[in-house]
Amino acid sequence: MNIPPARTSAPARQGLAEEVHALDRAIYDAVATTPTPILDAPVAWISNAASFGRLWLVLAAVLGVGGGTRGWRAAARGLSALGVTSISPGCYLNHVEPGGEASRTPAPT
Repeated sequence: MNIPPARTSAPARQGLAEEVHALDRAIYDAVATTPTPILDAPVAWISNAASFGRLWLVLAAVLGVGGGTRGWRAAARGLSALGVTSISPGCYLNHVEPGGEASRTPAPT
C-alpha cells in the first residue's frame, strides 16, 4: 500500500516546531524543579560511569563472559560501535590544517 507523504506548508512546520519546543521546555522545567534527593546520587554515579565509555565496557565484559556466543557477538558489536562513535567526533572536530594548526572545523570533503 503506497501512501503519499504528507505535504505541509512551511508555516505549519514552524508552528509544529514551536509547539514541540514549548513541550520540551515544559517537561525540562518540570523535571528540573522537582526535588529528587534519593535519585541524585545514583543518577550522578551512572552518568559518571557512562563517561568515556566505562559503563559500556563493563557491560560488554559481562555480556562477553556470561552471554555465551550470542553475548560475545553482542559485546563485540557494542564495542565496535563505541569505538566508531568515540573516534568520529575527534576526526570531525579536530581537523589539522596544512600549516599544523588544529582547527575546530570539519575536515574538507
